[in-house]
Amino acid sequence: MKSQRYQTLKTQGQHYPYSDLTQRIIGCAIKVHKTLGPGFKESAYENASICELAKSGLKHERQKSVSISYKGTNLGRHRLDLLIENEIIVELKTAKNLNAGHAKIF
Repeated sequence: MKSQRYQTLKTQGQHYPYSDLTQRIIGCAIKVHKTLGPGFKESAYENASICELAKSGLKHERQKSVSISYKGTNLGRHRLDLLIENEIIVELKTAKNLNAGHAKIF
């Protein structure tokens, strides 16, 4: 079942924010997966993703360190796998097997 927000945007003829950018990013990810296939460590997919993003002309930062705060309290730092066009965060994950927790439909 798709989210209520998506249904509202769809009926109004609108897209998700950054939908054009996310479509390009997903296209890069699909190319990486089709080329490498399954079975590698996360770092291999990250390296290949960097190549694909560069080829597609997308500005990206890898392993960017950002500070995290919660209600004014500094919680420390976190390292993002990829930050694309200074707007989209991509966290890469690998898994040996898929389970029900991997199947989320928005």
